[in-house]
Amino acid sequence: MLQAPAHPTAILSGPTASGKTALALRLARELKKQNIPLEIVSCDSLLVYREISIGTAKPTRDELDSTPHHLIDCASLSENYNAGDFVRQAESAIEEIHSRGARAILVGGTGFYLKAFLFGLWEGPGTNESFRQSIESKSTEELARMLEHSDGTWPYPFAVNDRYRIIRQLERGGENAPSSRDRSPRANVGFFWIDDESEKLDARINQRTKTMISDGLIEETKRALAEFSEARALDSVGYREARRYLSGQEPEGRKVKPGLEGLADEISLSTRQLVKKQRTFYRGQFKAHPLVQAREYDFPNEEPRILQDLLNFYGARSIP
Repeated sequence: MLQAPAHPTAILSGPTASGKTALALRLARELKKQNIPLEIVSCDSLLVYREISIGTAKPTRDELDSTPHHLIDCASLSENYNAGDFVRQAESAIEEIHSRGARAILVGGTGFYLKAFLFGLWEGPGTNESFRQSIESKSTEELARMLEHSDGTWPYPFAVNDRYRIIRQLERGGENAPSSRDRSPRANVGFFWIDDESEKLDARINQRTKTMISDGLIEETKRALAEFSEARALDSVGYREARRYLSGQEPEGRKVKPGLEGLADEISLSTRQLVKKQRTFYRGQFKAHPLVQAREYDFPNEEPRILQDLLNFYGARSIP
């Protein structure tokens, strides 16, 4: 039985670059005016790492100082941080926040972390060393094809270049993971999803990518690779393309523009592909669940409505 938070706790999610952090900070300011302190629990699989900031779009120092944040810079790239770590730390953070009379909100777009928090963890089989040795010589692309043609349903979506997760799912030997539809979500938790399925989101992705590159993404990637070359986080969107750029490697089957312009195009393309996966995961795992009752908003067009709904959720007065 999942433990329900002591007070109503919202999940604010949405695809990359949808404006989650800015909205959460505005909500915190509005609640502060009514003497309701709000603290943010990050639900992002990359923001946990201390050594990378630019490619993760980590909140600025001013943003972190304006509202207490949790589960940011809480791990090193040398660690294998996973959904189990997140759930345990999120539960602890929320309990500690509530013990001080404050309120908590989970903010982020890492779907499998949110699923683990909302429905509980699924403990699959452990590491199978003999199996790993038998597939060691296979390329990541070959392993992805093996997984696509295997029997079974998988608890998390996988990318064709995510060797670690592909191997973990192959290790399960086709064993089906229990569907979240068979489980009840954690009580006293509300789910709020913001999205903008117009060209404006693409424009924000393009601008954010250019800002990351100008702020030093390539240099940050170099530093991280020098010390943590095997870190899985460095295969994520942004760092993966920067690694390819540094090695002079072009994507298979596609020519790119030379220099930083081509790098920006590749990161923006990968980010748009990630957004599609995030939407698919949300619709399949949360929106389709009969007990989640996810609330959706066209953001920022419906900012006043979601802000008011969040204030109501936390028992605050309406905005004058």
